[in-house]
Amino acid sequence: MIYDSFRRYGMSKPTHTKDIVGLDVEDFRKYLLQTFINNYGYEWDGMEKVHIDHIIPLSTAKNEEDVIKLCHYTNLQLLKEKDNLSKSDKLDWSI
Repeated sequence: MIYDSFRRYGMSKPTHTKDIVGLDVEDFRKYLLQTFINNYGYEWDGMEKVHIDHIIPLSTAKNEEDVIKLCHYTNLQLLKEKDNLSKSDKLDWSI
């Protein structure tokens, strides 16, 4: 996902995904699961389709530094597929 974010803007990924996201894989997984609980009030069952959403959309990025900041874990959340698709690149969206 991170690699594709940079490629979409014609950039190459400057460092390891862990360094961009700011967490190792296990802590990132725990963080995302907690965002789902925070957003929906229950734990994700692993069956429902979900997306990793950029809270501030990547479409707002103007340069490589912006892409890096927007891919940090603090700008990411786990959303139900239908909610992420309806959110699209809106900034004023809520569940």
